[in-house]
Amino acid sequence: MSKYNETNCDREPIRIPGCIQPHGILICLKEPEMTILQVSQNIGERLGFERVEDLLYQNLGRVVGEDSYNNLCKRISAEGDVAQLNPYSFVIPTMQKTQDTNVLIPTSWDATFHRSGGLLLMEMELSTSRNEDYLEAFYKKGKQSITALAGTHDVQLLTLMTVNEVARITGYDRVMAYRFDKDGHGEVVAEKKDDSLRESFHGLRYPATDIPKQARELYLKNWIRVIPDRSYQPVPIIPPNNPLTDEPLDLSFAWSRSVSPIHLQYLKNMGVEASMSISLVVEGKLWGLIACHNSHPRYVPYEARSMCEFLGQMLSWHIDTSAASMLAEQLHASRHHTTILYNAMSLSETWITGLLAQPDQLLGMVGATGAAVCYDRQIFRVGKTPPLESLVELVEIYKKFPPCKTLSTDCLADHYDRGSEIKDTASGVLATFLSQANGDAILWFRPEVAKTVNWGGRDVKGAADAHGNLAPRASFALWKEVLSGKSETWQNSDEVVASELRHSVMEMVIKHRIKKAHDQEILRVKIAEEDLRKQEEFIDTICHEIRNPINGITGSVELLRDQLTQIRALMSTFQGAATAELSDSIEEIKLNIDSIAECAEHQTMITNDVLKFNVNGPAHELVRVPFVVQTVIQQVARMFVGKIQKRGIKFNLNVPAHPLVVRGDAQRLKQVVINLVANAVKFTEKGQISVSMGKVLATAQHKFIQISVEDTGIGMTEDERQALFSGNSEEIGSPIKSRSATNLSRTLSEVGSSGDLVGDMTRGGGLGLKISRRNVQLMKGDLEISSQKNVGSQFSFTIETDRLSDQEEQAFLKTLETQTPPVSRGVDSPLPVALKSRGKILIVEDNSLNQKILMTILTRNGYQVSVANNGLEGVEASMAEKFDLLFMDIEMPKMDGHEATRQIRKREKELKITPTPIICLTGNARLEHKDRALEAGMSDFVTKPFKKEDVLEKIQQFLEKT
Repeated sequence: MSKYNETNCDREPIRIPGCIQPHGILICLKEPEMTILQVSQNIGERLGFERVEDLLYQNLGRVVGEDSYNNLCKRISAEGDVAQLNPYSFVIPTMQKTQDTNVLIPTSWDATFHRSGGLLLMEMELSTSRNEDYLEAFYKKGKQSITALAGTHDVQLLTLMTVNEVARITGYDRVMAYRFDKDGHGEVVAEKKDDSLRESFHGLRYPATDIPKQARELYLKNWIRVIPDRSYQPVPIIPPNNPLTDEPLDLSFAWSRSVSPIHLQYLKNMGVEASMSISLVVEGKLWGLIACHNSHPRYVPYEARSMCEFLGQMLSWHIDTSAASMLAEQLHASRHHTTILYNAMSLSETWITGLLAQPDQLLGMVGATGAAVCYDRQIFRVGKTPPLESLVELVEIYKKFPPCKTLSTDCLADHYDRGSEIKDTASGVLATFLSQANGDAILWFRPEVAKTVNWGGRDVKGAADAHGNLAPRASFALWKEVLSGKSETWQNSDEVVASELRHSVMEMVIKHRIKKAHDQEILRVKIAEEDLRKQEEFIDTICHEIRNPINGITGSVELLRDQLTQIRALMSTFQGAATAELSDSIEEIKLNIDSIAECAEHQTMITNDVLKFNVNGPAHELVRVPFVVQTVIQQVARMFVGKIQKRGIKFNLNVPAHPLVVRGDAQRLKQVVINLVANAVKFTEKGQISVSMGKVLATAQHKFIQISVEDTGIGMTEDERQALFSGNSEEIGSPIKSRSATNLSRTLSEVGSSGDLVGDMTRGGGLGLKISRRNVQLMKGDLEISSQKNVGSQFSFTIETDRLSDQEEQAFLKTLETQTPPVSRGVDSPLPVALKSRGKILIVEDNSLNQKILMTILTRNGYQVSVANNGLEGVEASMAEKFDLLFMDIEMPKMDGHEATRQIRKREKELKITPTPIICLTGNARLEHKDRALEAGMSDFVTKPFKKEDVLEKIQQFLEKT
């Protein structure tokens, strides 16, 4: 007995049975020598060899004769594909029975060839008569079959016609066409039976278990299988294993392969003595079978089998074509619904809103009675659906399924324990997943449809035969089963359009996300722009408030210098010790005034850099001019030496005596040194502060200057040093970040009202150091810091400057030697030629100190001056009196300078008079503010804090024009 039975037949190795059916002979050959390595045991009996083993490792010519062997080798060499040889005929002596004995009689054989396991397999069977009458009759049969099928397009009719043709060609008393459903169950869809058979199988179903999985796989490889006599005795192969692989010989493509004993028992139970099966394959899958049964043994010759195989292939092609055509028609009808849904989703605020707004289309596209859209932990329902609780459970079940995009079932109870409770609304479910892991899906539902199915016998597993062995079912009598809990089956077209809708929804999800992100970005930009606008307004105010007092300081310094010049002129007429002492005092006053001027100039530079640092992003380009490095450092030293000495701190200035002349940005270098010295002063209570120049490195084009500031102050820990420029520090070129006016005010306040440039942060984390580092980086260096807590710190940097030629350096030093300090003109100083003629000038300014300074400059230089305190007064004054030039402030009460200028220009245009030059006085140094002044009608601008020379130059420029 076989070790395989009804319970484990799906594991039976039917490809390698180790034997064949007795109507054939098998010879396995090693190429190219054509050496026999395996044979079927019946070769001795059929061809008269006493010992089969004697044929092993012999040449094939030993069996077929030398002539047949040579011809065969030539054909194999010429054809290459041995399938083209089939069938190959030859005559060899064959054992035949006579009345008294067995004799060898020359007999015609047909051989077919295929390769397996590195061997050439040659299967032999006795030839049928091939005289002209036989061949002509068979040709006519084949032609009639092909002609009949070629003119038919209806699949059902074509299937029936194919069944009839196979029955006519083979002579089987029953030929049936099976069609498999998606569960593998087979249904007889066409049948041709002999009139002697009373029972019809048409319309009956047979369970999937009748054909095990490995048998279905074999039907896909080999389209035809034949059993001439169910009662045959299997013929073993000698030796059983392939000598080349030591594995059982694979007979998947052998027509003589012995079949499973279980299947033979199955045929016996059906009363079948001979059978043939033809595969119907559509899209690479087993669509069905043409099964031929006969109640007596029946042999079908090679030509008939080949013709039946061809008819099976032809029917498969027609089924495939028809299925594709039917699918196209179904999709065309369904896509009308999906097009409407797509448009609705496109025009709606969200894709879900659009989908739910078209319930008829959503259900109609797949013929559903209900649907649910599950997205972002929400469930939206349309039509007849299960309760919300069941939907939640169903989504959780689907999340645990193997990953897939679309799936369907016509029996939900097979997957969901409580499926029978909701069969009235959801026996069938079609699901397409947007995100299976998140449970985002669209579900369609169909209700239960009760069906009665006619089975060809009841599938009862585990039935035992008379010997107690499990056997295939023996009952094939009609058995009716009423199926419950099942819906109408979902078609392939339903899954296709569901997948297409999924793609459309995914597209909409992406579009909506992009739109949402775009809208959020627009909103973010608007908020940022509004923040920037408010910040700029605040900066304008700060700019105005800072520059006005600085302007007062610088203006007052200019006036003091003029007064000192007058005092010196008077003192030149006196002599004596008192005069000398007074002269020394005046010189000290001058030094103090110069210090005030330098501080004011530095404060202006700091203010400009603060504005650039916070608003403009990238700093302006470097201003490259020749300068002496020591002079810059000494100027800084003069600013701090008094304060340092008052605190009892020693101040060391270590610079080379020989002047180092370079080309670079002297003002930026000066600002860096000021900030570092101020930082040292702030955090040093005792000890010393040293400013030093290091060794100068030079190349052909550049000189690299090293400067360090060292103190004995509070110092820093390593963590404090590492964090010094982290956090809110700004890199060069970085655009402005969104910052509130309060934060900006705090940033500006770090400058301090008393010259403190580092703010209140722990050891050097203020704005001064940030600006210093940025300026050093602009000069192609970096600021390095070494520090020890409670010991002190050293800030050092190296900058790149341009190298001057020897001639350029000497010429610059000579210029410095011949230069004399500029002396401001006093009241009695001669005026420039262009300014000797007097003019009338109107000052429109709300700051009294700025009024006083500007008025003093103008009156001392020979101009008649009037003053207006705001824009409205300025307009009225210009209407009442003709002026040669106006100085116009911007930020003023009642009416600002822009509006005042526009009204003045409007009046001039109406009266058709020559426009009066209007010079803008602005504390806003940014280009856009200057552009606004020009757009309002102003002629030019002077930036606060202004110098006397700037004011007089503008007057000269415009009065010369007039």
